[in-house]
Amino acid sequence: MENFKIVMKGKTIYTNTIGRLDKLISLNIEEITDYGLLELQMSLVRFNVTDSIEDISPYHNFTFWANDGRLNVFPDSFSIADVLPDMTFSAFLNKLKNWLNLDIDFKHDTVTIDYVEEKFVETSFRDESHLEADRYIKKSNQNKAYELKDSKETIYITKDGVVSNISEYKSENVNTIDTGVDVMKIEKKNSLFTARRREGSDFRILLYDGLKNGLPVTVSAINEIDFSIENVYERLWKNWLRFRVTSETIKDKFSCDIYENLTTELGRYKYNKTQLVKKISKRRVKENRWEVSIESETLG
Repeated sequence: MENFKIVMKGKTIYTNTIGRLDKLISLNIEEITDYGLLELQMSLVRFNVTDSIEDISPYHNFTFWANDGRLNVFPDSFSIADVLPDMTFSAFLNKLKNWLNLDIDFKHDTVTIDYVEEKFVETSFRDESHLEADRYIKKSNQNKAYELKDSKETIYITKDGVVSNISEYKSENVNTIDTGVDVMKIEKKNSLFTARRREGSDFRILLYDGLKNGLPVTVSAINEIDFSIENVYERLWKNWLRFRVTSETIKDKFSCDIYENLTTELGRYKYNKTQLVKKISKRRVKENRWEVSIESETLG
């Protein structure tokens, strides 16, 4: 084959000159009333006939067929499996946790979900001045940086706020938060705005704000809220990450009565600083005494 092309209404809409055609071509006709003449044109290379070849038909021939059908025919009913992500619930919950900065607490038959961005500033603090150790370890976190990312964008956060790059930070001091989210791109198609699905992503999201002119179209924002990584940072991560890169980490070890109310759910006031407790480990050293190690971060 030397050339193959499809012409509609006098305009070439497809052409192929690679010498071989093995392709499924789909044409979407918007107006069925008048789409003009559809022409399929093929030019074949002349075959040089020799005395040993009498019939060239096996070399110069092609088969053509066409059929039509209705497009965008939707089913009348759906099952829940049709619209849920193809993943386990625990994997889905972890995706939400990383994306929305959630604190998820399981207690018996109750699950409590809070936004970390809001919860940590409402922490109640317990005075533990009476448990101060003679010596403790204190280390600044201002040498740390964070990168917050989705499938398309990444922003960098340091003690100076959002910055353009963090190349001067050591890799061991950079914490990556990959939300795992693929925000579906909004595109105009046939005068409608719809979200384009990208293959290879298992956690895709879009915004839907009800029917627009009777049509279920997607939108890029609702009340100025969108899914861009900058918007997610401003709403759900800004204060929390600001705290993490400006705090000090304190580690101390002390002994106390076994009835001391030591928990990660409460902050502590100790060494003249309010602190959020990260980790607690306890070891019984006497019948009524614990040896306790605590790691916390200063707040404010």
